[in-house]
Amino acid sequence: MATPAARLNTPIWCSALYTYSQAQIQAGRGTILRHIVRHSLGLMHGLKNARTWRRMLSDATLLKDNDGSLILEAWKEVERANVWEQRG
Repeated sequence: MATPAARLNTPIWCSALYTYSQAQIQAGRGTILRHIVRHSLGLMHGLKNARTWRRMLSDATLLKDNDGSLILEAWKEVERANVWEQRG
C-alpha cells in the first residue's frame, strides 16, 4: 500500500504550496514562510528523506530569508531519495 504522500500528486502539491507562499509573502500583509510551511511538515511521512524535509522547513536559519523556494529545495531532497512509479 502506498504512503499518504505517494498517493498525492506530491510534485504538483509542492509547486502549488510554493506559488501560494510566494503570493502571500509578496502581498505585504506580514505573512512569513514559517506560518505557511508548519502545516505541511508531516506531508512526506513514510518517504525517504522525510526528516530532511522537516528539518529544512523548520530551520530558523533557512526560514529567515522568507523565500518560498525553500519548499522546492526541500522537495528536491525528498524526490532525489525516492523512486516514483510512472503513471499512465
